[in-house]
Amino acid sequence: MIESLQGRVPGLNITGGGGNGASLDVSMRGTRSITDSGMPVLVLNGMVVPDFDGISLNDVDYVEVLKEAGIYGAGGSNGAIIVHTK
Repeated sequence: MIESLQGRVPGLNITGGGGNGASLDVSMRGTRSITDSGMPVLVLNGMVVPDFDGISLNDVDYVEVLKEAGIYGAGGSNGAIIVHTK
């Protein structure tokens, strides 16, 4: 699901995957730490989730992308991808 944002959100870089079960590496604000992944916070209908696996694009109402999302704590400094379903 998150792959559909590639090229539509300025500064969003998605690498990895490849369809063989490998995880995706998502960064929005670049690599800023040696130990932290730089992964933005993923939010589904108001709840922080580890990934968006299993969500069909047909179920998505709209997506918000925040470059700075301090409301979600320290992880929010890497941004947030917020998905609202129908």
